[in-house]
Amino acid sequence: MLIFKEEALQEIRQAQLWYEVQKPGLGERFRRDLIGSLRFVLENPPGFGIRKDPYRPVLLERFPYIVWYAVEGDDIVVYRVRHGKQRPLRKFTGR
Repeated sequence: MLIFKEEALQEIRQAQLWYEVQKPGLGERFRRDLIGSLRFVLENPPGFGIRKDPYRPVLLERFPYIVWYAVEGDDIVVYRVRHGKQRPLRKFTGR
């Protein structure tokens, strides 16, 4: 099961809105890129190496964002969705 922490959901909403304001339709492209990366994670949860235990990063294909997730039993928990230029582990909240 895919579980999103509230902070990750807020970051997704903010990014999608920002891109949509920049150019109509771009927010939807961001969302599709995010979904594609998450599908890959669901198909292969340990496919990305642990960067800071227990968190794993996956880069979006077309947008400069990193999804930080952890494998917790049968669940994939998305903790953050951060722009690659931001300090991705700063104020990283998790467990």
